[in-house]
Amino acid sequence: MGLARQLSLVASERPDQAALIEARGGATLRYGELMQLANGLADRLAAAGLQPGQRLLVEASGRSRTVAWLLAGWLRGAVVVPLSPDLSSRERHFFTEHAGAALAVSAAAEQPGSTGVQPGSPLPRLPGGAGAAAILYTSGSTGDPKGVELSHRALLANAARVAQRYGLGASTRFLSVLPLFHGHGLVVTCLAPLLAGGTVVLDGPFDAFAASRFWSAIDGHGVTVFSSVPPVLRLLVALCPPRSPVASSPLRFGLCASASLPPSLQASFEGRFGCPVGNSYGLTETAAWCSYGEPDPQLRAPGSVGRPEPGALRVLAPPDQVGEIQVRGPTVMTGYFRNPEATRRAFDGEWLRTGDLGRLDPEGRLFLAGRRRDVINHGGFSVYPEEVDEVLVEHPCVSQAATVERASDTHGEAPVAFVVLCGPVDSAALRAHCRGRLAPHKIPVEFLLIDDLPRGATHKVCKDQLRAMLNGQEA
Repeated sequence: MGLARQLSLVASERPDQAALIEARGGATLRYGELMQLANGLADRLAAAGLQPGQRLLVEASGRSRTVAWLLAGWLRGAVVVPLSPDLSSRERHFFTEHAGAALAVSAAAEQPGSTGVQPGSPLPRLPGGAGAAAILYTSGSTGDPKGVELSHRALLANAARVAQRYGLGASTRFLSVLPLFHGHGLVVTCLAPLLAGGTVVLDGPFDAFAASRFWSAIDGHGVTVFSSVPPVLRLLVALCPPRSPVASSPLRFGLCASASLPPSLQASFEGRFGCPVGNSYGLTETAAWCSYGEPDPQLRAPGSVGRPEPGALRVLAPPDQVGEIQVRGPTVMTGYFRNPEATRRAFDGEWLRTGDLGRLDPEGRLFLAGRRRDVINHGGFSVYPEEVDEVLVEHPCVSQAATVERASDTHGEAPVAFVVLCGPVDSAALRAHCRGRLAPHKIPVEFLLIDDLPRGATHKVCKDQLRAMLNGQEA
């Protein structure tokens, strides 16, 4: 019970300190109260028959009750499977069946008077795997989601790295606006500050209402750091008035990950609100981050996602050239749950094949170049869509962009850009904007307007949907 034991030790040292604060309503759970609640819920799980090693589905609403249910599962030695509360019945059935869950719990179900504990899948109960703590499901942007099995060691190691890199401690007040059913929200914005003895201010799910009160929540609860994703920063820039830095504010910086953060958006946010933001990189298979962005603009390179731990990340290419990113170390997943073939393909010896492309500069900073499967071969030249997208969003009338391939009789593949506009601009102007910033073979052959880019639960663009739209248009 690695996570439960570590959190219990923290709680024993500071039982009266606030562990969780709900920004909407202000309810507070101190560390001692959190452990008391979690132990009570663990007793309910035991009474319902949950055994160590079995899977426990937890509807991860982003409230303090969710954290208590997760902790209760770890106290019972279960493998927790946090899921979105917004799943369709078909999606919920898929996850329940695939995980072979013994029980499912829902904080929302407790409100009408239910116990919140429901029988899970009728499938045979499978062993959970040595040291398994959680199964986090990928976004499923390239097919059915995969269940990433993470050990207590992996979650603890990643949380410790985040805490060490960003100086989290007892005085930390970390604003969490992200869902707890993926690594970024669970590990970075929840486990890392709690294991460091800090306080988590929960304010999710993030929407236009949350954006309108974002800064008041930060000021009202003395937030020192927050973490987000690019769509959150984009919404804040669009909806919130400029903010002058407050000398007395304890806010130190923000963090961002889970999707590409264009340097132009990073600069717009920092200029508008006077708050530096570090851009990091990670994936579900590494229990959250494996490269840690630098918030201080004076210490970072534009477009970089920070530095990885020494020896934990490599790029299969000569220095400062693009190649596949591979990761190793204690934060890497055990494997894909009930999918040994996918697990075998995912590893090159001890190295995890991420499927992402990037380069390491001479200073050891990592720069991303997109997914390996997304690289466009235009007449024998490689086009990295992320580079094209970053150039497009530098145009003042473009808020979002995503480039995909289209079959070409003359060039094999050609880049086509889907763009979301925030002002009047035509294709000729966009092409002129790209000219001089991109090599000729990288300039999209067509610009298609779209109201919004399709995104999955982790806020990554669903490029397969864009490809389907492109094929439908061609048909």
